[in-house]
Amino acid sequence: MKVNLREIIHYIDESTLEKAKNEKVQKQESPSKMSKDVEESVDKMLSNRMKHILNGNQIKIHSHLMKI
Repeated sequence: MKVNLREIIHYIDESTLEKAKNEKVQKQESPSKMSKDVEESVDKMLSNRMKHILNGNQIKIHSHLMKI
């Protein structure tokens, strides 16, 4: 009887440990995917913003040169 209880407790401990490891792996994978998506979005927004700023400065320089 004690042996069966030990086996059951060991099985429960192993199952719980395996489940915890799987959950940890899933949590680690999820943020990295999200981070890549967020990083790509931020890169695109910054790139578009820099293009807008550079185009605005080119127009100012061009109009200034036209006055000279």
